[in-house]
Amino acid sequence: MTKTSTSRLNATFRSSIARAHTEAHAEQFVTDTVASLDAIHARCSAWTDNEYKTATDILYGLLADCLRLYDEHFVNAKDTDRKKLRADLSAALKERRIKVQSNTTMLTMFIRYVFNSDRKRASRYVSVLTAAKSHGVTHGGLAEWLRINGGIEEVRRKIEKSAEALKKADDLERAKNASIADIERATTKPLATFEFPDAINERAIFIARPKSDGTVDVVAALLDVDDNLYNQLLTRLAKQTLQTAAEKQRDNDELSVFSQKAAPELLAA
Repeated sequence: MTKTSTSRLNATFRSSIARAHTEAHAEQFVTDTVASLDAIHARCSAWTDNEYKTATDILYGLLADCLRLYDEHFVNAKDTDRKKLRADLSAALKERRIKVQSNTTMLTMFIRYVFNSDRKRASRYVSVLTAAKSHGVTHGGLAEWLRINGGIEEVRRKIEKSAEALKKADDLERAKNASIADIERATTKPLATFEFPDAINERAIFIARPKSDGTVDVVAALLDVDDNLYNQLLTRLAKQTLQTAAEKQRDNDELSVFSQKAAPELLAA
């Protein structure tokens, strides 16, 4: 055997060893990842079957662990490890009859593997985790972030709302707070005062019918007003305030057109 042939053989041998080492590393990487997912899945099963009492905290913990695993074993992983993981995890999901497409994200695959869930449920969780990451939230702070933002469904609602819808919601909240302030101020100077001995609770609602002479007749009274009903009425009062303001703005905008001096080019023949 010539010296050149020996060198080529050694190079081939070294290449084979390197390839085998890479494949072994990827295999161990996938094994460790799937083992971790299996551990989370086992906890998920326990939560589903036995632990509804602390379901929310456990769910947040499961999602946080998925986010941690996603960051450590996908975002910060090597390309070869990512490819191997995707292939093997896709096969594992297909064995469970969970459909995986070429454009399915790895985060979605993690979620569907752990929760053994349909696409709709996985989409909810993935959208929330994606939103958390976009706000710089790590797995360690996920649970607190979700609690502060009202939970999974509230975060999803915020994600789905358009900018216009968010503005409307903010305007309504401001109007509602203004109504509450107006009610507090009106306590010292009420719209009307009359005797009604049966009204002994903190709040009461009276239904009145206006008359042609400008007076009103009180025709019914609700003396037990819970917080839910009271908040609904405050919201309706706030919407009335916004509608009145919008109508006034509409009329002012129309009148302002006629109050301006006519542009010469508009009058030109």
